[in-house]
Amino acid sequence: MTMTVADMIVGVTTVTIIRHKSIAMHEFDVAEPG
Repeated sequence: MTMTVADMIVGVTTVTIIRHKSIAMHEFDVAEPG
């Protein structure tokens, strides 16, 4: 299983959103789909 650039972008984005949510959840509602 190889790691593509797209996979890395998705992984970094997911981690960043999770970290921001844990720090200031109410400020990152726009990062959620819907």
